[in-house]
Amino acid sequence: MAESLEYGRISFEFAEEVDRLSDPDEVANSTRRTMTIFGLQLFGFFARVPSPGERLENIGLAKQTPEMAEWLKIYDDGRFAEIDPIARRLRHSVVPFEHDEVPYGSNPRAAELRQRRRDFGFASGLSVPIFGPTGSTGYVSYAIFKGLKPDLPAHKRTFHLMTLYAADRICSLRSAGSAHKPIVTNRQREVLTWVAAGKSAWEIGEILNISARTVEEHAQQILQRLGAVNRTQAVAIAIRDRLIAI
Repeated sequence: MAESLEYGRISFEFAEEVDRLSDPDEVANSTRRTMTIFGLQLFGFFARVPSPGERLENIGLAKQTPEMAEWLKIYDDGRFAEIDPIARRLRHSVVPFEHDEVPYGSNPRAAELRQRRRDFGFASGLSVPIFGPTGSTGYVSYAIFKGLKPDLPAHKRTFHLMTLYAADRICSLRSAGSAHKPIVTNRQREVLTWVAAGKSAWEIGEILNISARTVEEHAQQILQRLGAVNRTQAVAIAIRDRLIAI
């Protein structure tokens, strides 16, 4: 009982602190400090579950710590989003879940990812799905690092409430600070500029020295990021928001 009251006090104090902060990275740092109390060492806020070929480092909602940035590079360079059982679970889950609950099956690439996580120092972790007003699914993942093993089941509800509160604050601050401008990478901006010029996927690939398939992948990611139904609408949104100039 006393322990529950203590964690309740921590939650309320965390919410009050987050309300006073005016920068997404400050909210992330506050979340990181508070979750350390529970034994959760690393974490990241992400705008959505990555699509095949999409890099997690491009869809983070707040600045990563050096350790998490290092892990994201390993994850992205290995293209593990394509086969990650945790990412697959996130697409169909509405409640937090422990990473130990997720079966990796017999896929050799999934087994490689699990070993990479262990080698990096992740003992386990917790992921929290976050649903936006349009139904889009973002998420927050916490990593239990360096062999620590907190009591996740006992505190899962606390993690959930605090995470949702922090994520809502980060999204609100980002929306206000960016004047609702979506994020696109430099490469996606190049592709979109050539789409606006009327170039085909093959022509854009030749210009940028990438394959037409890669161009198509970038184009699909652009539609998702801009909330557009087709490339014409994507170009119009990008011009409106000054993401490209023609």
